[in-house]
Amino acid sequence: MDRKKRAIEITGLQDSELPEVQVTVALPAEKPKPKAKKKKFNPARELYDWVQTATRAIAFFVTLFALAAVPYLVPGATMQEVLDNNEIVMARRLLYSPARGDMVVFRPDPAEIEEIFVEGREDTLVKRVIGLQGDVLRYDEESQAVLVNGELADESFLRFPMPADYAGNLIEGVTVPDGHVYLMGDFRELSIDSRNPEIGFVDTREIIGKVILRVYPLREMVYFGW
Repeated sequence: MDRKKRAIEITGLQDSELPEVQVTVALPAEKPKPKAKKKKFNPARELYDWVQTATRAIAFFVTLFALAAVPYLVPGATMQEVLDNNEIVMARRLLYSPARGDMVVFRPDPAEIEEIFVEGREDTLVKRVIGLQGDVLRYDEESQAVLVNGELADESFLRFPMPADYAGNLIEGVTVPDGHVYLMGDFRELSIDSRNPEIGFVDTREIIGKVILRVYPLREMVYFGW
């Protein structure tokens, strides 16, 4: 028996006589959304935020650059015509692997070449990579240039060719041993480098980095490539 019939039996009222019951459910009124406050422009605050952001960015790039490149003084004139005495260069030392033609900063053992260091000066030298490990180097009298594995080396940076009197061990020819490079200064008549027994082949672990930028004199700032 359904509920409707049971209600009729209990009350004795017909279907049409049953009272209608209305149920009203009160829903909570929706709260009005608060109006967004307009942000007032504060010049001092804006300037502070800008300076703080700029300072962090500068600090980040200075730190990154300090890890990647370091300034060095060029000692002497052995890299003329590209670099000169007392100029300041930046040397990239992060993830660097020597390549022919690169100008590099290196720190040889001062005990072996004490005579070429002046007291109070830098204990580093700047030279150019001529040969890599395994390269066979020889002086060619006809062209007055260096042959690398039988081919003329690209020495467009030289102002003058190298006379035979300054060829040193290249007259007989040399083979660069593993883990070493053969370095020479651009001013061949003046430079003491791998041609001389004082320096000889340079261990790659003595190389600090590649010269990527001349920063002083400012008017002669030059980027040499990463």
